[in-house]
Amino acid sequence: MTVRSCPGCGLVELGRYQHRCDECRLARQRAAWRRKYKPVRSRKQHIVSAPGSSDLQRFMDKVRVPSGRGCWLWLGALSMGQSGYGQFRTRTGAHMAHRWLWERQHGAVPDGLQLDHLCRVTRCVNPEHLEPVTPAENDRRARAKARSHDGQVVVRV
Repeated sequence: MTVRSCPGCGLVELGRYQHRCDECRLARQRAAWRRKYKPVRSRKQHIVSAPGSSDLQRFMDKVRVPSGRGCWLWLGALSMGQSGYGQFRTRTGAHMAHRWLWERQHGAVPDGLQLDHLCRVTRCVNPEHLEPVTPAENDRRARAKARSHDGQVVVRV
């Protein structure tokens, strides 16, 4: 009978159908889980504003504004999950970036309404591309056009 050892730690006498000891097997599973679900952050430069800047100046430092009337793409933090909406932190807490700028220019969004991205780009914070609509209308529009995180509009047929 052949004596088998764990390739990870060298432990001798593995079971008949065992390829690694339990500790090495669990360590490999945890590492695989981290690679799959917690990807390594890219080495993006963090956008840092000057100390004492106003909230609006800090906000605009995180926005790429093209010439013309295109989308103002949010370059700061994005919300968790698949939504891809920008997040902006102030002393009062975290806010959705597009909503924060809208409320700063137009006041609070009326009760029962949501802000709809007319351009269908979730990272866009351009107030001209936002419209308060009912949740039903927002859902209807979302079904008509697929949302995009980076400006690529996909039309569903």
